[in-house]
Amino acid sequence: MHYRILSIIATLILTSISALAQMNVGGWKIHPVFGTEVTDIFDTGKKVYYLVDGNLYCYDKDSEENEFLSKQTVLNDIDISRIFYNYDSRYLLVVYANSNIDIINDDGTVVNVPDISQADLDVKTVNNVSFKNNKVYIATAFGYVVLNSEKGFEIME
Repeated sequence: MHYRILSIIATLILTSISALAQMNVGGWKIHPVFGTEVTDIFDTGKKVYYLVDGNLYCYDKDSEENEFLSKQTVLNDIDISRIFYNYDSRYLLVVYANSNIDIINDDGTVVNVPDISQADLDVKTVNNVSFKNNKVYIATAFGYVVLNSEKGFEIME
């Protein structure tokens, strides 16, 4: 019995070493650890975006693959606080803890909107987001910010 357990452990170790040896030299492979708290989830029809402990994932229903979205892949920042999906215009709005914002279009392109995070304010927390008529209404700790999605997400004055 002990021989069988040792044999299984040895096989697992050799398999792991073999898998590591096949990685590109100097290359990194991201192995995200799933957390326990799913805070936001949006089913867009083809994809499901969900936020787990500040990490963004995307499940592709066609390929049945799960993708970890990060600064190393498509995002412009780290430490995501909330995500919101605009079902009419088909994009995901990602809000970071520092109030930086990314827009991930359904075609995979990403637009960064750093205006709130770069504002010279002490408190700039994003509390909520809503969408209407090609406008993005962002409720912050200092008031509302309105973005025009037809003009590259510029702040409306």
